[in-house]
Amino acid sequence: MWSNNNAACRYLWLALRSMGELEAVFADSGALKMSGLMSWNAQDSAKIRRMKARALATQLHFFFKSVAKARGEQGVKEDQAIQAALDVLVQGEESVTDLGLVVDANYRFLEEIE
Repeated sequence: MWSNNNAACRYLWLALRSMGELEAVFADSGALKMSGLMSWNAQDSAKIRRMKARALATQLHFFFKSVAKARGEQGVKEDQAIQAALDVLVQGEESVTDLGLVVDANYRFLEEIE
């Protein structure tokens, strides 16, 4: 599903790149695990990992809303979208593609809005 034809993938990559969370080119980023993001620290406790993930999920949300001009998918509340991203971000073996699926399910980007 990781494709530059998908707005959720493109904006997720752009957001993670601009936040310094990844350095990989787009094509290689989908396979990157959450444990490969710059903010991931294997020594973090579960509580610290959740705090960091919440902060990153919130930053992503505001990036999507303000920079990408995204809206929530119909019926998706802001806190639900943030929680869904957080749930992926705390799982070290989940990939950027997995996060992209969550982003795609929770946001409608400007070019998707008719």
